[in-house]
Amino acid sequence: MNKPLPEDPMISELVANARRRQITRRAALAGAGATAAAITLAACAPGGSTETGLTPAEDLSESEKVITWDNWAAYLDGEEDASYPTLKAFEAETGIKVYYDPEAIVGNNEYYGQAEKQLLAGQDIGADTMCLTDWQNAFLIESGLVQKLNLANIPNHSNMNASVASPTFDSGREYSMPWMSFMTGIAYNKTLYKELTGKDAPTSVADLWQPALKGRVVMLSEYREAVGLILISQGIDIANVTEDQYMDAVDLVAKQVADGQINTKGQGYIESFDQKNAVAGLVWSGDLEWGDEYGFVMDPNGATLNTDSFTVPMGAQHKTNVEKLINYYYDPEVSAQVILGGVVYAPPVAGTKEIVAAADPDLANNPLIFPDASKLQTFRTLSYAEHSAFNEAFNSATGV
Repeated sequence: MNKPLPEDPMISELVANARRRQITRRAALAGAGATAAAITLAACAPGGSTETGLTPAEDLSESEKVITWDNWAAYLDGEEDASYPTLKAFEAETGIKVYYDPEAIVGNNEYYGQAEKQLLAGQDIGADTMCLTDWQNAFLIESGLVQKLNLANIPNHSNMNASVASPTFDSGREYSMPWMSFMTGIAYNKTLYKELTGKDAPTSVADLWQPALKGRVVMLSEYREAVGLILISQGIDIANVTEDQYMDAVDLVAKQVADGQINTKGQGYIESFDQKNAVAGLVWSGDLEWGDEYGFVMDPNGATLNTDSFTVPMGAQHKTNVEKLINYYYDPEVSAQVILGGVVYAPPVAGTKEIVAAADPDLANNPLIFPDASKLQTFRTLSYAEHSAFNEAFNSATGV
């Protein structure tokens, strides 16, 4: 018998759809043919399947000392020259070889789209663990597409910051384990911004609409982040945003795009900044080198917050190895080394800040890494219908 549908309306609808058809919104099959194909695929899953759904693949960690880890860029110390000192130390300590790919994830939708058939069938997707964003992880967990973690193998999970320890979709963090959190805020080229506007720095989202910046403003392509920050700047609580409020903000985006103010670049904004085409924009907090060239500020009303977390797909065959990796990075000393090694995101491990402060007091005071939680908001959970409407409206406004 299937387990009850989850309470979250968006997840409930997605799971119900998956149960009915065993395919995604990009369905290429239909009707009885789709159901038959899904049953065939599920039967080929590495761990087999039962009438209750997918089951985990056989764990070969004892005999195969390997992990394949898919992640986003700029998320691990030593990435610039692929030296990865903390990762190398883990390999030396455990004898587990880690194949780390910092270019595997360029977007949640893109990553899921590439792996969806294998995920739905419980097959190996080529990664033992990946760090997708928690709104995507909510779907994976409630759809039964990822394995339950053995917390006994992750005793350091007790070091997890309370702010990320109990999301509604995984209240005990039994299926997901935070890797890093990030904010969306306002980035700017210090020199160019001063030359064009006469001001040292933007102080709010509204400053991006200055005529002097026409065509030089960029914006990331995740609507929860981009439109979410615009809503926050308007004094709207995005945890309770209405459809009318969201659509009004999208209308503002559409106008700025139509007027040529916003030169949308999606996740390619980093290159646009590097080429000096972009002067300011809405970006993720750790994406640029925050030195003498660029600055990052929050709107006075705050910023958006999201978390990327480890999960283990049903078809992965090295779960215990992954649990050892997670436990290693939840040691505050190791977590601090990641930050001291150049990662400019917010770590989930309590005690990290104190260790960083002892080595680099200025770094410990960096709000990009250790932000004021009272200034951060997370976009509310959406129904599937809302998600579709919100996403379509944003894509139409930006031409993405």
